[in-house]
Amino acid sequence: MLASLIVKELKQSFPTQILAAVIAMTLPVGLLQGSSTQGNLIVAFWLLAFVVFTLTYFRTPTSVGLVCCGLAFGFALLSKGTVYAIIPAVAATLWLCGIVRTTGYRCRTKLVCTGMGVVLVALVVNGGHYTRNWDLWRHPLGPMNKPAHSHVNEQIGVFILMANLIRNAALHWGGPNETLNTLTLDTVRRVFGETIDDIPGGTLGRSLFEVGIPFSLSESHAGNFLHFWFLAASLLGILLFRQRGRFDPWTVGLTLSVVLGALAFCGILQWQQWNNRYHVPLFMLGAPCGAIFVARLLAREEVREKAGPSGSSSVRSLHFCSESDTHVFQQQHQGIASLYSGNRLPCGAESEKIGLHGDTGEYHYPIWVLLKDKLGEVLRLEYVGVRYSAPLKLRESAYTPPFVFSTIGPASTLEEERYYVVWQSQPVTVLATAKAANEVLEGLKKIISPKNHLIRSHLEVYLDRNEKMGNRLVYVKKGSQPAAGLSAQSHPVPAEPPIFLHVIPADKDDLPDNRKQYGFDNLDFHFNDYRIEIQLGERYLAVRNLPAWNVAGIRTGQSTDGGLLWEATVSFNEW
Repeated sequence: MLASLIVKELKQSFPTQILAAVIAMTLPVGLLQGSSTQGNLIVAFWLLAFVVFTLTYFRTPTSVGLVCCGLAFGFALLSKGTVYAIIPAVAATLWLCGIVRTTGYRCRTKLVCTGMGVVLVALVVNGGHYTRNWDLWRHPLGPMNKPAHSHVNEQIGVFILMANLIRNAALHWGGPNETLNTLTLDTVRRVFGETIDDIPGGTLGRSLFEVGIPFSLSESHAGNFLHFWFLAASLLGILLFRQRGRFDPWTVGLTLSVVLGALAFCGILQWQQWNNRYHVPLFMLGAPCGAIFVARLLAREEVREKAGPSGSSSVRSLHFCSESDTHVFQQQHQGIASLYSGNRLPCGAESEKIGLHGDTGEYHYPIWVLLKDKLGEVLRLEYVGVRYSAPLKLRESAYTPPFVFSTIGPASTLEEERYYVVWQSQPVTVLATAKAANEVLEGLKKIISPKNHLIRSHLEVYLDRNEKMGNRLVYVKKGSQPAAGLSAQSHPVPAEPPIFLHVIPADKDDLPDNRKQYGFDNLDFHFNDYRIEIQLGERYLAVRNLPAWNVAGIRTGQSTDGGLLWEATVSFNEW
């Protein structure tokens, strides 16, 4: 949308707007990052929003437009540190273009002052962030005194600029043919020499000649082969043939801002093998330029009405995440579902306070989403037991939530004597205070009641009907130890054979495509995978969520090498 709006502000046709949007939305790394936790699309959004507001302001100057420019500038800076190497060059180029096109000393002076106002608004937006970093690191941008954290080239010069330009471009030259990728790398080595990869303080991680010319479908390493060559030709064509092609000054200024933004990125930031994901804002900003260049070429051949691409294209569906990531996501959902009782977590109003405990790089985004989805927006999430290698002491927090979702287990940083394990399935452990854990016990007692009883066999099975959380099965096993009440130590659960669980839908169309031929969904699991580790009397519990679609019945049981241990089939309609 923003790429299209930029084209509109540049007074181009509607088909050109559509083409700009298509170029932006088909960026391979953008498609991959659209369903990941990478933040580069957010940076691109605020960068393009800043360009839109800037172009609008120079056409119709208003105080609201000026504030919007500053806010977009500030939010871009607040989104990711790499934008500090891009947006100043883009902003300076566009603002200088506007000043040059304005006549009169007074008007130009006013524009310089308003430009400073934009920067001031951006600084105000980031003021709290800068203050906190200064208090902790004595630097507004964080631990810049450590080379591993700064990402900034230790030297600035023409050689490192050209070397990084080549190496960053090479990240988008890879294709699915490994032989061609190797040939490309050898060509780079012969033409430019290995000195481009021998830059002290200019490379973070392994060098280009070590990692090679990559081809990847990962949101962290995917390149943009077609978009790179198309946009490179478009930008070069606009700058070289700006007069012959009759490109207006603002289009030339936008093109120049993309080029200078790329040069600033290469000259300031160290080269990394995953830098291609940081290039997303530049590719998105180049999309309007590419669309205008194509439209101008077609217009010269008097086929303006056919500027849009013909035919239709199909885009293959992309996986939300890898198989291991999906497993983690499911485990987190099970942890929330296992604790849920009624319309909220136990512990009354205190359930609105949830602690998150983990290390960097953990899967906390799904926990945030699932908790807020199930418990509502009035929810306080805060990290507890933070482990940090900073030499400075962080301020202590008196925040003691009743529940803590941990991805590194009940570590010593949580003072284990104050928390109890109430549910555990790798990699998520749910801890609770004594009061909260006791209320979990009370909630479970309500579920394990005669009215919910479904199956009585080697294991007892109960059906918990819950409109908000969905139906779930609670498997109960008698323990080999007497009831011991709450304990900070997990009780060992006696080993159990795997449990098969076949869920039969009321409508077979609800089944995944790979299960329709069987007529049921397979949700087999192991008792210990979904257990609640507090004892309820002399019993242990395993909780399994049923699908969201209408379930007609289930078939469940256990088998060993010696044969079937037990089996039960239940029709939900009859039950």
